[in-house]
Amino acid sequence: MKISLEWLNEFLPGPLDAQQLADALTHGGLPVEVIEHVGDDTVIDVEVTSNRPDCLSVIGVARELSALLNRPFALTAAQSAVPGGILRFARAARCRPALRCGTALRFPRARLHSLPCEC
Repeated sequence: MKISLEWLNEFLPGPLDAQQLADALTHGGLPVEVIEHVGDDTVIDVEVTSNRPDCLSVIGVARELSALLNRPFALTAAQSAVPGGILRFARAARCRPALRCGTALRFPRARLHSLPCEC
């Protein structure tokens, strides 16, 4: 599952170091396979095991990192006010050929398009 550090930064205020996050996730049971640089962003590829469905979204991984690194977790009022809640749009981008982002709101559409895809 590919996760943008720019997107994680919205939920984990402060500077984020990709290698530190990768080490924390790996020690917490979510191995990081690859760290990629895409434009101005960094993307980490996390292997989410079947016993961790709570980490199948950007918010889930941010909450896990918050606990592992003892950092504050921030969910703003604007994010929770999105129709259907932010959880509706926070699923990490798994590359699927039939995935279309045309009807999504602008902010998740831009984030999803910024992630690399192997299709």
